[in-house]
Amino acid sequence: MNLFNFSIELGFALPLLTFITALAISYKCYPIIIKVSNLKNLMAEPNQRDVHSTKTPNLGGIGLFIAIYIVIIFLGSYLEFNFLLNLLGAIMAMFFIGLVDDLVGMRPKSKLIGQIVVAFSVILLTNLRIVSLYGLIGIYELPYTVSVGLTVMFFITIINAYNLIDGVDGLAGSFAITANLFFAVFFYFTANYFMCFLSIGVIGALISFLIFNFSNKNKIFMGDTGSMVLGFLLSYQALHILSLDLNENFSIIFSKDFIYIIALFSFPLIDTIRVFFMRIKEGKSPFTADNNHIHHNLLKNGFKHWEISAIASFFTIGVVFLVFLFNKFEINIMTSILALAWLIAATTVKNLNLPFRSFKIYKRSFN
Repeated sequence: MNLFNFSIELGFALPLLTFITALAISYKCYPIIIKVSNLKNLMAEPNQRDVHSTKTPNLGGIGLFIAIYIVIIFLGSYLEFNFLLNLLGAIMAMFFIGLVDDLVGMRPKSKLIGQIVVAFSVILLTNLRIVSLYGLIGIYELPYTVSVGLTVMFFITIINAYNLIDGVDGLAGSFAITANLFFAVFFYFTANYFMCFLSIGVIGALISFLIFNFSNKNKIFMGDTGSMVLGFLLSYQALHILSLDLNENFSIIFSKDFIYIIALFSFPLIDTIRVFFMRIKEGKSPFTADNNHIHHNLLKNGFKHWEISAIASFFTIGVVFLVFLFNKFEINIMTSILALAWLIAATTVKNLNLPFRSFKIYKRSFN
């Protein structure tokens, strides 16, 4: 009996087992990582940009990596052997890029080169790439070299945009859970069981991470170790959606899946585009670190960390639902609607201080 037939007979037992396995393994890892980090002083030192004032272990990505790696091996018979080896090798490479950066620091250029090498290896060895723009600005099938270049850019953009939102407790973890819920549902209805169960496993690992990430006593950050691995997996899962031949029951909803993917990553993409534009406008390098991210603006206006995480998750769900409402429109019209939603969101963040200052004054008048 193969794993597929076994999973059909067990119904929800296999995905549940995957979820529990990832949850339990990562949950057991974090106390050990925190203890070792404290003993060896492997901590994130607070600086002027950080929202935390005390040294905190930042190797939570190790627990995420271990749990996800074991889940991939556990589900390995669902995947072709070359895909399996490539995926395991890719996330291991991303893990070590993040780990080196967390332990001793790494120049942005070096990290970028590492990410490009990993992206190229995935594309060239598995042919997983963006092959069409589905009529966006009149473009359909892409030439091979353009397809490869665009896919590499997609990997780099998603990985680094995700890394940039990891600035407050729970934000990166909550967003990844929301995205993986979307992926799990999509892959289930398209019968891509390996990717579905992988998404469920990632959710399990992230839930246990959030327990410690939100903790006051045993707090831990995912660090670049975690954000590199998760950013890669998010882009990898998204590319699998773009490569699927949709079945009749699902093609009605996701006939324009490229726009749904862009909508799903709206929060990190808006944040990245916004801060890059502001830095360039001020004559700075777009890669200069600052406190102008969306989560910094929300913090300044009195939002708590968990509230910011909830806002990001609900915003993501809302944007995907907005695109769904206009699914019958032509793809360029849908893109225009999405761009307008992004512009409204970015403008709202920029001007948050005005309504919230008025609210605080109004609130004080009744005290």
